[in-house]
Amino acid sequence: MLTEGQLTRRSRNWWRLVLDEFGAADVVMPIARLTREFPGGPIHGTFTARHGPDNRFIGQFDLTAPSDDQLPQMLADAVHRLDALYTQALQQGQLAPDPSLNMAPQLDTKLINQILDRWGRCSSLRRARRPRREYQ
Repeated sequence: MLTEGQLTRRSRNWWRLVLDEFGAADVVMPIARLTREFPGGPIHGTFTARHGPDNRFIGQFDLTAPSDDQLPQMLADAVHRLDALYTQALQQGQLAPDPSLNMAPQLDTKLINQILDRWGRCSSLRRARRPRREYQ
């Protein structure tokens, strides 16, 4: 759960740390803004779907609950509609992890093998050059 101020951060390092803390590769940000006309009166909700560290806009819609009793149903409807927005974005290829947030190290196995081979030869050469000491 992030606060509104955290959603606008642009630092890739900050996003990497947050995502790594949760073992995640990407972030989606459903946002709900609820306002009430007067106590006991209608509750208006603006629901926005955003994605990624750049806070990219996916979609938005408004719902209204005429009273407190109907608020839970409005929120349930909002969850389904937000899910539909993200599902559509995923199907259209709009939801892809930002490669700059990938914390997994990219290992070059060929380079590693070359280094290990070289170290192996170096240590063999050092052993061959080193005179043996004889202890009495």
